[in-house]
Amino acid sequence: AEFEQICRSRHGTTAPRAVLEYLHRSGQVFWKPEAFDGEVVVDLAWVMEGIYAVLERGTVLPEIRRSGGRFSLNLLRALIWQGRPEADCKLFIEMMERCNACFQVSRNVDEYIAPALMPDQLASEPRIKSLWQNKTADAVVRLEYEFLHEGTLRAVLCGIGWQTGEYAVYWSYGVCFYDEKRD
Repeated sequence: AEFEQICRSRHGTTAPRAVLEYLHRSGQVFWKPEAFDGEVVVDLAWVMEGIYAVLERGTVLPEIRRSGGRFSLNLLRALIWQGRPEADCKLFIEMMERCNACFQVSRNVDEYIAPALMPDQLASEPRIKSLWQNKTADAVVRLEYEFLHEGTLRAVLCGIGWQTGEYAVYWSYGVCFYDEKRD
């Protein structure tokens, strides 16, 4: 509302939403109507600093990799976001989720998975066998592309993760889950 008011009163813009969309697409601001209650994030450096801190190679990145790509808000607050208000930390996590950098394992648990930081090979083969409960698949989906952007793969995995949560086994660009409704 404040942005629209500034556009109309100071700049005579009759289509502030179009201006906002343009600024977002050109990377000047971050705005998605469904994210952050429609608020405009103007200070991208502040947001990026918070988000990219997760990739800090000294402590954070090795810790998340050791945990198989799993992390918690509390872990990030202890390692890199100490002193930041909790609202800021939650905003960073929400931004990471919106960008498909991670997904929450369970709505009731402070645990997230970053697909790009999970192991390439699945070490927990017994978990898959127990998950399938000695069933055989009636259908298998395998997609092969000569080139597929990693962002697309992360988006698909995050989408599945939001649906299956803790009831699936994940690895780098792979997931196994058992759909009880369809046996």
